[in-house]
Amino acid sequence: MEAESKKSELAKSAKEASQKEGMIDGNLEISAKTVEEATKKALTQLGVGLDEIEINVLSEGRGGILGIGAEDARIRVKLLRPERMKKPMSSK
Repeated sequence: MEAESKKSELAKSAKEASQKEGMIDGNLEISAKTVEEATKKALTQLGVGLDEIEINVLSEGRGGILGIGAEDARIRVKLLRPERMKKPMSSK
């Protein structure tokens, strides 16, 4: 029963994350000032650990001069086991 509740929460988190940042073909795209911040943001939104995702750095971003020309870092995150969020766990 507890496992089903946790699974439901994870699925809800993934759905909310997809609406917030933009889920494309099962991949979540996240932007932040640094790649590290974007990674932390993705882990929090998806409710998973670093070992459960694959990260593709789209842009490392840049600081610009006095903020002019600054660009956020962008990453694409893929769940390594997306079925864990779709199917309820069997309790034996």
